[in-house]
Amino acid sequence: MIETFEIRNFKSILDVTIDFRYGEGSAPRHYLERDTWAFLQEGNGKNDRFVPVLAIYGANASGKSNIVNAFLNFQQILLHGIGGRYLGNKLNAKYDYASFVATVFLEGRRFRYEIAYDGERIRQEELCELEGGKEHLLFSVASGKNAFDGVVGEGYDAGRMETALKVECTNGAGVLVKPFLSCLVRTFPGLTNFTQKLMNEFVSRMQVSNRNEFFISQGVDLLAQVNSPEARKAAMSKIAKLLTKFDFGVREMTLARQRVGKNGMALQDAGLPPFNPGAIVQDAGDALIVDEFKLLHEDAEGNLKSLDFRTEESDGTKVVAALIGVCLWALETGRTLFVDELDRSLHPFILISLIKLFKSKRYNKTNAQLVFTAHDPTPLDEDLLRVSEVGIINKTIVGGTSFRRLCEYKGTRNVSNFRKQYLAGVYSGIPFPYI
Repeated sequence: MIETFEIRNFKSILDVTIDFRYGEGSAPRHYLERDTWAFLQEGNGKNDRFVPVLAIYGANASGKSNIVNAFLNFQQILLHGIGGRYLGNKLNAKYDYASFVATVFLEGRRFRYEIAYDGERIRQEELCELEGGKEHLLFSVASGKNAFDGVVGEGYDAGRMETALKVECTNGAGVLVKPFLSCLVRTFPGLTNFTQKLMNEFVSRMQVSNRNEFFISQGVDLLAQVNSPEARKAAMSKIAKLLTKFDFGVREMTLARQRVGKNGMALQDAGLPPFNPGAIVQDAGDALIVDEFKLLHEDAEGNLKSLDFRTEESDGTKVVAALIGVCLWALETGRTLFVDELDRSLHPFILISLIKLFKSKRYNKTNAQLVFTAHDPTPLDEDLLRVSEVGIINKTIVGGTSFRRLCEYKGTRNVSNFRKQYLAGVYSGIPFPYI
């Protein structure tokens, strides 16, 4: 589980550290008897506690979305390299490079991974293990002298690592453009078990939506996990059950899925094949997957009537139905879900209900996490989020985007009315418009 994530020189951000640890010292009284998580316990110690939810608030254009985008950019660099992904702060030239630093608690061990890059090359990449207040270097590249002491093994000496680095991670001009961590996992999968687990933590465990644009097919397929009609039907049943609990009037969901070849297929102007206008089309490489969802509602006489998902349901229903599938998948598999503008098209009570899924001990049994940005301050007034779980974004041209959790503000306690104080400007992070 990621403990901290440092972002340097990314869009509006100059220096920001996102802390996912429980930051309140002692555990709350009787916390084991409560129905909601005060924190998630990963290891055995007090320092192995993490927040189930991190809510990020701030004014428009303060950099909230950039926080989420930074995680997405980090993932894309690990998967594909730095090509076109240098997005430095254009209003402050303090740095001529960008970097991400992640500290991770993984099966009782702590690691620190850093990658620094500019528009041309990776300047520095380093992986250390943290133990007893000391750093033990596992590998370091692009710093003038490469070191691989912590990742070599029998038959895999430093010379072989140098060759792999040159072949796998550099471009035609010998410039380092792809991370060595990815190379280790791909080229030497059985050599260092912990590097594979680190990659899974960074890439597989984190699901990032930079604009809250999940779609229903994605939610159903993720929750189903297995590509079969039976698994999708079970997933839709879970989604429909929560839609009913959330008071959307939905009783059931149905899906008609077709796999259609691309060759010789005439597409309409809207980019859809000649099926129902409400069909959802996914590009599967060699074919198109065409999904037609129907939601069943009770009519005035108590009979079930189907409504086309794309053309007859409200925007709020579409957003929530997709979100529920992804949220349930995260809860069942122990993922960290990042969602920008979680409150888009949502009633405040629905927003609160989605947050409660991750706070609930009944739903969250896998240490799943929800990280989101929002403008709606209603959840701050619901005795739901703790001081470790709310962060405030501010921005200046000189300092760029800044981030502080409420637990860092002197005198703020969990009995405080966060909403009232936030709207009063106690933590800043609000706009000051005038007309």
